[in-house]
Amino acid sequence: MSTKRTTFGIIFLTLFLDLLGFSLIFPVFAHLVDFYQQQGSGLLAYLLSLVHHYFAQASDDQAAALFGGVLFGAYAILQFIMSPIWGILSDRFGRRPILLVSVAGNAVSYLLWVFAGDFIILLISRLMAGAMSGNISTASAAMADITSEEERAKGMGIVGAAIGLGFLLGPALGGLTYTYLPQFGQVGDLPVFALNPFSSLAICASVLSLINFLWVLLKFVETNQREGLAKRPQRRLFGIWDKSLGEQVVRCNVLYLSYMVLFASMESTLVFLAKERLEYSPGQIAFVFVLIGVIGVLIQGGFIRKWVPKYGERKVLLAGIFLQVPGYLCLAIVGQWSLEWCLWFGAAALAAGSACMMPSLSSIVSRNAAEDIQGKAMGVFRSVGSLGRALGPFLGALCYFLINPAAPYVCGAVAIILPLCLAFGIRQPDASNEQK
Repeated sequence: MSTKRTTFGIIFLTLFLDLLGFSLIFPVFAHLVDFYQQQGSGLLAYLLSLVHHYFAQASDDQAAALFGGVLFGAYAILQFIMSPIWGILSDRFGRRPILLVSVAGNAVSYLLWVFAGDFIILLISRLMAGAMSGNISTASAAMADITSEEERAKGMGIVGAAIGLGFLLGPALGGLTYTYLPQFGQVGDLPVFALNPFSSLAICASVLSLINFLWVLLKFVETNQREGLAKRPQRRLFGIWDKSLGEQVVRCNVLYLSYMVLFASMESTLVFLAKERLEYSPGQIAFVFVLIGVIGVLIQGGFIRKWVPKYGERKVLLAGIFLQVPGYLCLAIVGQWSLEWCLWFGAAALAAGSACMMPSLSSIVSRNAAEDIQGKAMGVFRSVGSLGRALGPFLGALCYFLINPAAPYVCGAVAIILPLCLAFGIRQPDASNEQK
């Protein structure tokens, strides 16, 4: 038991450090794109000249949001493609070597960011980080290796807690690091490889990845004791609408995809909205993300345990979707009239809605999936989220760029009708629904 608890702690810290380093960039993202936008030459300057040639009405802030969405989306697409591949490789070669490779790859990507004097180096850094982000799927597989069916929910709760805590503290650390540590470089022409105002932040992320690498190298013991892949059923990379999962699970997958596209659209444009409309600094933006994280931790870590047994997953899911509507509308008001209180209220409503939705939807998927395909069903469900996070930033950035800063959130308030309608068609699982 003590060995298992030690492995729990190792997996928790590995994911926490990885997500902490990853989310450092969130509060500075708008300022980072703005910095490269002001360079007189390089890839971004060339792309911006094309944008302003064909879309003369677009402001610099809208153009920055467009390229920010491209960066967010490119990262998520590579994450969506590579996560199941890393999972399959970890089945064949073991969890430990794949974790070491992915963590080392993240460290190298952050080192590239340290010396990203030109936008093209930043782009390569983000693409590399996305390709190497196999940690969550591999760590989740390691957790499944060491837990019984009865302990599985507890184990995945540890994985979720590590991810949530990393997302909670990462933006705060990023905002503080950018605000109080020295800033290198300057606005203007820089060599392709040069220190920049965000190098201190990148160094911090690199150090966290190095600590993570050493932690896995010295402490993590291989958990996959099964024999090679040849004796195991072949796994499909993509099966979002696989009918063998069951009608209710497929409905949940479509609901999750439509919801996550809207949520990722909001998430990727929020920093640009706060900077353009309210002139927020990275430190102030960090506190917005901290609010989102705190609400998520409080609801998922506490209140959900009382609400779901009392009201059922379906009602809590519907309540979470309804909360999205005032959230999106408040952010649209910020985009149109720059009311500061609407930013905080809107972010809080969206965070609360998401915190109600996610555990409820996950539980519905698990309880409607047959016992012998639990792993497959949950794996497909997580891949749906990655696909939504890949598509959402592109769509949000296009709305922000082509229309105005309020557009992504108006679209969100209207399009949330689709997941809401799908949710009304989901049955509340009970003992008779669960497949034995």
